[in-house]
Amino acid sequence: KPSKPGKDSYEFPDDAHPDSANMEESKVFVDHFFDIYYKGQDVSPFYNGTAKLETPAKIEYKGIDNYVLMDNPNQFGYNARANLTLRLPNGVEYKTVKYISIKKEGKAWQIDKLY
Repeated sequence: KPSKPGKDSYEFPDDAHPDSANMEESKVFVDHFFDIYYKGQDVSPFYNGTAKLETPAKIEYKGIDNYVLMDNPNQFGYNARANLTLRLPNGVEYKTVKYISIKKEGKAWQIDKLY
């Protein structure tokens, strides 16, 4: 018998709403963060997570296609989702989804974790 698919654990809770006041500012930050990250540059000033980030070799960052910052995190603590377009060395482009825990500290943004 076919079974019903379960709810994706990474989806945001029903009571979460987009944080429209900070959406654009945080999107610009996340876009720059991934640009720096995929160029293999140091992201430590913008990332304070415990997991070590290792940049995949020779993958080119092409940009964010869709981004949302939520006022409540999902069950894993991520409060933002970004759909990225990446390009492999052979020219193949693909899309991937990144879940982000991001917060504003004063006037600066900080990423705590990525998935």
